[in-house]
Amino acid sequence: RNNVVVFGAVTCIQFNPLDDGHFISGSLDGKVRIWRIKEPQVVDWVDLQEMVTAACYSPDGQVDGCV
Repeated sequence: RNNVVVFGAVTCIQFNPLDDGHFISGSLDGKVRIWRIKEPQVVDWVDLQEMVTAACYSPDGQVDGCV
């Protein structure tokens, strides 16, 4: 899952509230990605197969939801 190219415009990002080394992004290509800032690289992703306009972490640092 490394070396991922984002084909859709990024519509949202949020930094992890407990780990400043990671953030989450959502994009028009339907993918939600978790990024490691230091490298930078995608460490995990999911394809929701529809446009993502919001993504967020819960207060405990877990991925909470996307729409």
